[in-house]
Parts: sequence; structure tokens; C-alpha cells
Amino acid sequence: VMAMQLAFTNGFSDQLTKLFREVDKDNSGALTLDEFEQLTQDERLIKYCINLDISLDDIWALFKLLDEDASGSIDIKEFVQGCMKLRGSARTVDIALAGYQLRWVTNHLERFIPYTDAQFKYLHHLVELNAKKIDEALRSERPSAAAAALLHEAHAARCWSPH
Repeated sequence: VMAMQLAFTNGFSDQLTKLFREVDKDNSGALTLDEFEQLTQDERLIKYCINLDISLDDIWALFKLLDEDASGSIDIKEFVQGCMKLRGSARTVDIALAGYQLRWVTNHLERFIPYTDAQFKYLHHLVELNAKKIDEALRSERPSAAAAALLHEAHAARCWSPH
């Protein structure tokens, strides 16, 4: 039984490799989204997707699932291994797509959080600077025109509410 499963898996892998090479018209060793869209017209891939209950309506999602390194293209290893991973129930595909989406969100948050932290620190610094200037202006007997402008801005800022 194990030998039969291994033979089936190897045969399936060979079919996917052959399919990839046929679609890779420029022999670059990678499929772009345009080439991948052509591949989705191939009857063999259509049958494969039907068996997995994968909708070819969302080509982009399937492409992103197979593009493990997020390079914008799928190499033969990504294609064959990705298709092999998607074998099984549609539930496997759903989990794989959710995993991709989670990695995407995590990657963007990891870049966004330090940026927002730096922006908040900068804003805090500006608020402290202006608070010192306002305090100095309030302590002087005759506030200068600049100090009066700062007082006016501070008053406007305190009165403003985002709600």
C-alpha cells in the first residue's frame, strides 16, 4: 500500500512538473501571474482544482498561495510542492489561504508598528516642546506676538475634538 502511494505521489509530481514546463514558454523556470493565468486554462489543472474544490475564480489567491517566497513568480519547486500540499480536502486549501493571509498581515504589522511608535515619539516630543514654550509665554509679563500665536494655537488645540 505504501509503495502504491509513493508511486502515485511521484507520478503526480511528475505530471505537475511536466505541466509547469509546458506553460513556462520562456523557459525562465518561473511562472508570472500572466503565465499562471494561462495555466489555469489547462484541462489538467482545471480537473486538479475541481478535485480539490478550489475555485479558479480567485486566480490571484491561488497564485499567492503557491508563491511561497512572495517573489511575484512561482518557480517549479513552489508549484509542485504547493500543489502537493493542497491535495486533500477543500479545508486544507482554506487553511493554507488563511495561513498566507496571516503571514501577510504579520509582515505588514511588523513594519507598521515601529513606524507608528516613531511617529508617536516625535509627536510627544513636539507637544513637550510647545508646552514649554507656552509655559514660558504665560510666565512673561508681555507675551511676544509669537507667544500670543502659540497661546492661540494651544487654545484651539484644546478645544478641538475628533468626535
